Amino acid sequence: MLNRKLAETFSQNWINAWNRRDLDTLAAHYTEDFEFTSPFVQDLMGVPDGTLKGIQNVRTYWEMALKGILEKDIHFELKEVYVGCDSLVINYNGVLRKTGCQIFFFNDVGAVYKAISHYDHI
Repeated sequence: MLNRKLAETFSQNWINAWNRRDLDTLAAHYTEDFEFTSPFVQDLMGVPDGTLKGIQNVRTYWEMALKGILEKDIHFELKEVYVGCDSLVINYNGVLRKTGCQIFFFNDVGAVYKAISHYDHI
């Protein structure tokens, strides 16, 4: 079960890894069968439901997304962390300083098996 300290540590590590473009550190947080849903997956990958399955597929998406936005402002800033029983929500400023929220679902060993992204600028 998550607690405030674990949630804040995970959240700050996640933000820091994105700011370094450190996909190895990001990928280490997730299970092999990780499932990721985002409206940007629909746009960039052409996946109608916006869901990718498997950390390798998600990592490919991350690599494509980073290549597409390297010229843009991609500094992430943590705004809020909301803690649930086996999930957390990170509210952050991301690409072009737009607000996003991501819901992370954790398994019993503390790895993320599912995440869903939401944005204010789709």
